[in-house]
Amino acid sequence: MQNEYLVAKREISQRIASKGFRVATGLTMIAALLYVMVPHILASNSHPNIIGVVKTQSVINNSIKQISAIAGVNVVFRNYSTDTKLDSEVKNGSVFIGVLDNGSLAVRSSTESNQAFIIASQVAQVLGTLNAYNRAGLSKSQREIISHPQDPNVLALTHTSSRSSTQSKSQYFELILMYVLLSQYGAWVMLGVIEEKSTRVIEVLLSVLKPVELLAGKIMGIGVVALLHATLLIASLIAGLNIIGSSPSSLISGSLLITGPTFFVIGFALYCAVFAAVGSTVSRTEDAQAVSFPVALPMLVGYILGFVSIAQTSPSEWIKLAALIPGISPFLAPVLLAQQSISVSYFLLSVAMSIVSTFFIIQLSAKIYQASILKIGSRVKLRSAFAK
Repeated sequence: MQNEYLVAKREISQRIASKGFRVATGLTMIAALLYVMVPHILASNSHPNIIGVVKTQSVINNSIKQISAIAGVNVVFRNYSTDTKLDSEVKNGSVFIGVLDNGSLAVRSSTESNQAFIIASQVAQVLGTLNAYNRAGLSKSQREIISHPQDPNVLALTHTSSRSSTQSKSQYFELILMYVLLSQYGAWVMLGVIEEKSTRVIEVLLSVLKPVELLAGKIMGIGVVALLHATLLIASLIAGLNIIGSSPSSLISGSLLITGPTFFVIGFALYCAVFAAVGSTVSRTEDAQAVSFPVALPMLVGYILGFVSIAQTSPSEWIKLAALIPGISPFLAPVLLAQQSISVSYFLLSVAMSIVSTFFIIQLSAKIYQASILKIGSRVKLRSAFAK
């Protein structure tokens, strides 16, 4: 392991000292802070919506307050002297909803997407019900019975996990972070291999090292850099959350704290080995995109399926089956377990299949790397690499 350690140490020092790493790390940390703080700043700067009132009517005002609170709309009431003045303010958008002298509600637009129209319509339904009670001459006790009916129980025969917005946000964050880190550092491994091959540095290194030792040391070294980057990124997120007075658990919590890092290590080993193997088959950086696309494809599929599973209340069976496929499972399995869409035993099966598959894929990638790394010139075909 001495040789692998020396190669890893070389990779760590080179990557950390590179301008590209410092710039990329700084930009992602700034982006993480903005991701946390900008929505908070925008929300704190938002002004309450004005409810214009010509004559104070407590029943209407209370209904508007209650329905606006349910919709998450902040409102304040302002008195106006005449209906004409209030109409003018509603038309120019200064007033959210106007309560006219006769009890009618005025809004600027009647489109279904207009929030003021939606709230006003709901308030009108409540007021219409109250007026119906008065016309029917119902007593207070009769109104209470009608207003609070005893609904029969509804039994769900199959389990469907319910997720809060915080849980979904946490799952989106884990999924995006997994994709960014695996794709970025897999590409770094590939470009590093191509650069060493094109500059003939590889010939010097292989004079004292075995190809497998060089490959293992490169993956371990860049793995340490990836963990450092991820740590700094998460630290900047936590700092941003502390600044706005929010808990870090609002971004990532629960099972994702364990399952995310577990599959990151597995996915990193798998993808970096494959990226290194395909990188060894070419000698120019211009060819990197062509050879990397087939490797990045399962990563992209897993990323998209992860978003689909978060959006669905109950992910389909074929998405659950996809969580067993190596290369796709790092993106799906942690999210599905966090949703309680798969059992712990199913998750452990996915982990086991990924570890076994990663072991064989690393062996295969090492064979391709060893057979192709010293071949300069045209792209090495995989058939010739296997035949070696």
